[in-house]
Amino acid sequence: MNSLLTTLPLMLPGAAAWVEKQELIVCERGTPLTESELADARRAGVVHPEKIRVIRAETLPHPEDEDLMFVAKRIGLFSSRSAGPTRGYGILLG
Repeated sequence: MNSLLTTLPLMLPGAAAWVEKQELIVCERGTPLTESELADARRAGVVHPEKIRVIRAETLPHPEDEDLMFVAKRIGLFSSRSAGPTRGYGILLG
């Protein structure tokens, strides 16, 4: 595989599609914030915290594309520190 500097731009459309799919799943199936979480979100400046949905999962879903998964691991997306990726109003807690 080429260096990340040359490979990453080519993978961005697939990565964006995967992230959008995950956000759609979270927003459709996730649970809304509790009252105290809503208050925290408001204090943090979230404009529409009532739109936030959360899914708690044992493991984060992995992209099916092997090259995308390889790059995701290289940049640390699936490390022990990636516990809550988010996009828009969807939060996935691992």
